Amino acid sequence: MRKNVIGYYVLLMLLVMGAFAAMALNSYGILLMSYVALGFGIVFLFELLLLLPKEEEMTKFYKGSLALELLALSGLCILYSLRGISVEIPYSLLLKFVLFALLFAVNVYHSIRAWHYAKATPLKVKGNITLYFVALLLYIAGNYLPESGTWVFIALALACQLSFAVFGWWKGRVIINGEETSAWKKVIQFRNKSGIQLIFFTLASLYFVLNSAHLLPPLYNGSLPNGYAKVVNEWQQDKTKTNPTEFEAAYKKFLEGKN
Repeated sequence: MRKNVIGYYVLLMLLVMGAFAAMALNSYGILLMSYVALGFGIVFLFELLLLLPKEEEMTKFYKGSLALELLALSGLCILYSLRGISVEIPYSLLLKFVLFALLFAVNVYHSIRAWHYAKATPLKVKGNITLYFVALLLYIAGNYLPESGTWVFIALALACQLSFAVFGWWKGRVIINGEETSAWKKVIQFRNKSGIQLIFFTLASLYFVLNSAHLLPPLYNGSLPNGYAKVVNEWQQDKTKTNPTEFEAAYKKFLEGKN
């Protein structure tokens, strides 16, 4: 499953490019991000169907947990890609909730397994691995909460990530059975997708924080300007304000004239 690392790097680069394009009011930005999400979903399904069965050294139970994780990640990626190309999915919110719940449960198992895997290591190594997984679980759990709760969970997750990085560097390496190791090395050796998930959620959370603080613009979906929601809210409070229907019609005329 490590053969797809280059593909992951390329997809992540395209994801960031799509996000910047969308923030720059380019309509293709969201579409690019949607196709990137679809690409990730296809890669995860490829690993599940072709590569995972070949991992003979894994136990059946661990393979099953990885299969559930890959299915959940694939589903979330495909849901995002379909939403980005304006395809309606029945019960999409419920399906998203189920997939995140499944992802959370699998990562709880992986965190327990990682603690057991590192049982021969000093407490400082096991503690640092715990910080790594706690950050990931906090990010996933933040998807169940309203915006105010999400802020708290993101702050806690970022604190755990920073602690993981600082504590791992500060404590350095240890010798176990004549082999030099560290919490960072143990995390890299994990065969699950916790690393990719942590990258996804970190990027998404940082964007959420910076956008909420008005340091980054919202993503442009290419149908109506980002200020349209403000027009709707103002009109609902005061009918003398600009009518959203008139605003939408004027905007479409503007685009036709521009083209």
